[in-house]
Amino acid sequence: MSFMSIFPIGFIHGRAGSAAMVILGMSNAYIVEGAVYIIILGAGTIAGMLCFTTILGIPFAFNRKNTGLNRSLIRVAGAY
Repeated sequence: MSFMSIFPIGFIHGRAGSAAMVILGMSNAYIVEGAVYIIILGAGTIAGMLCFTTILGIPFAFNRKNTGLNRSLIRVAGAY
């Protein structure tokens, strides 16, 4: 898969879960407060996804030389 096909899928997936939080935060906010809220929410979402993905990637990084174990990890992660 190329980057151009993966990026839109990830972007839509990342925004879908946050849409309700943006609507809740914007319902009673002024424009400037709402913009600050969206920026902070976006930064927190990015940081959270970065930490979670890093933690998930640690076993793959330590076992990259052991291809059998690495393939097993990929299959288990993909099945979940």
